[in-house]
Amino acid sequence: MTDQIPLSQTESFRPGYKSLSKDLERLRVLVSDLYHDDRLFQKMSQALYAGDKAAQQIRDAYFARGLYAEIEHHHIHVAHGWMQGDMPDTFDRLIAAGKGQRVIRICRNCLALKKQNYWFLIDERKRGFKVSSLWAESRMEQKNEHQGMIREIPEFKSQLLRMMDEVLLVFDRADATSAQYARLAAERADVEAEERRPPLAKPHPRKMDMDVFWEVVGRVGEDGMAAHIDQIPETLAQFSATAIKAFDSLLQELDTRAYRRDVWDLAYHLNGGCSDDDFDAFRCWLILQGREVFEGTLADPAATKVSLSIGDLGASDALRDAALLAYEMRTGKPMKRKVIPRPNMANTIGP
Repeated sequence: MTDQIPLSQTESFRPGYKSLSKDLERLRVLVSDLYHDDRLFQKMSQALYAGDKAAQQIRDAYFARGLYAEIEHHHIHVAHGWMQGDMPDTFDRLIAAGKGQRVIRICRNCLALKKQNYWFLIDERKRGFKVSSLWAESRMEQKNEHQGMIREIPEFKSQLLRMMDEVLLVFDRADATSAQYARLAAERADVEAEERRPPLAKPHPRKMDMDVFWEVVGRVGEDGMAAHIDQIPETLAQFSATAIKAFDSLLQELDTRAYRRDVWDLAYHLNGGCSDDDFDAFRCWLILQGREVFEGTLADPAATKVSLSIGDLGASDALRDAALLAYEMRTGKPMKRKVIPRPNMANTIGP
């Protein structure tokens, strides 16, 4: 599999395969530079076509390499219109690859952004018009602008409800959990009623440290992995927005600590094989076994006594969504996640 994406007979692009977003941005800059230097094509339309074709080849290469996490990250962290561009094709390909939960996470992010704008309009209507001395416009101009926003609500609401209905169809294809269906139905009811659920109780005063993190994560009970994970966002949403972000940082810290070759060897042994996605899910599964098991496994993976049930890995990866969901419950806004870079696995053997 070649790493070179041809742009012309003499020019090509080499993806880094670490970030789809960055590779596509680098491609855009390169095509522009080559065009302006007269090194690509004489017509801009031909240059753009070459760039679009190369962009699709880069996406194809990411799928061919199984870089699903990078594909998901691109669609969550880069602004896209709902079901525009390559999003439908991305959904089809991720679902076909058995990565439905990644599709659901992308949908959740798109909904969070749309709902944030919707609730802003609803709140503006509730507050009513108030002239602001900070604006250069006259009182009449400000009032007309405010009334214009209010007139947008019916159409915006209609668009959001249609989007939720389309998300429901995607959930059906992506094998969403019962809790995910229930949450979507509750959110749709709120939008239909033009009234958000009452705010959660006053945030828990405790700060999020490692001890509290492990309390929130808990341990999987008789209801199984999926039911346990579905409850974590509800528990986490009882904390402040700052604490929820701290939870996510701690989760990434533990995930990074477990990103080791000897832990991957254990996952391979327990799972009868281990892809990159399997290992991502395995590290979440290991955290969900509780603090004692997690720390003991990292101290000596070869000596740990853990058993992996069929299907647990697929459910475990949803732990990465917990802070995103809890933050939206607490604030009504999507959380901007600060990603901690992973170390080179070749240099991470042993505690």
